[in-house]
Amino acid sequence: MKKSESWRYFNRQPVLTETLRPNKTLQFCDTLVIIYRTFVRYYNLNSKEKILSHAIALFAEHGYSGLSMRQLATTVNMSVASIYHYFPDKNSLYLAALQYAFSAKEQVFSLVWEAECNEEQRLALLVRSLLTSLKEDPLFHRLIQREILEANAERLQMLAQKVFNKQFYLFTEFAGRLAPAYDAYLTAISIIDIICGYIDNLALHRHFSWLES
Repeated sequence: MKKSESWRYFNRQPVLTETLRPNKTLQFCDTLVIIYRTFVRYYNLNSKEKILSHAIALFAEHGYSGLSMRQLATTVNMSVASIYHYFPDKNSLYLAALQYAFSAKEQVFSLVWEAECNEEQRLALLVRSLLTSLKEDPLFHRLIQREILEANAERLQMLAQKVFNKQFYLFTEFAGRLAPAYDAYLTAISIIDIICGYIDNLALHRHFSWLES
């Protein structure tokens, strides 16, 4: 696993980009400032955040059962006792890592729910947001796929109730407004499955020569 994989979780605030300035020198200076701030934020993470940022990457690579607390401690250069100081057991660590990774996505979805637009426009915003989240965070997507395939009832219940519950509820309410003549939950799940299916097969689609045109 590349060490940089865990960096995607270090910034807890959404990034806002300004309109590009016409002067190339100013653009270059702006880029340097962004890089500097990126390193500062990463190295200023507290110990708990560093544990979580590495844990989500390691869970995605090895799965829940394949990752030991000792392996995580070695990766973050801490003792196992220090890990347990923040997280009393592996389940607590796993839940906290998932919530940590999903929190930035919740901020994006909240903007979609609060947007002043009609439901068709909100659907377009939602699809773009979900596609972007899945494309930019393959580690989190891979981890969720692992959980669905492994079908561990306890962990799936934890995911449903303590990570995704609020957003799925809001999504289902939205689906009911979007298509009131149909079952709201089935509509919501169908939209999500179409988007996730597209992302899952994206690597394969790139090799179809007839799609190049």
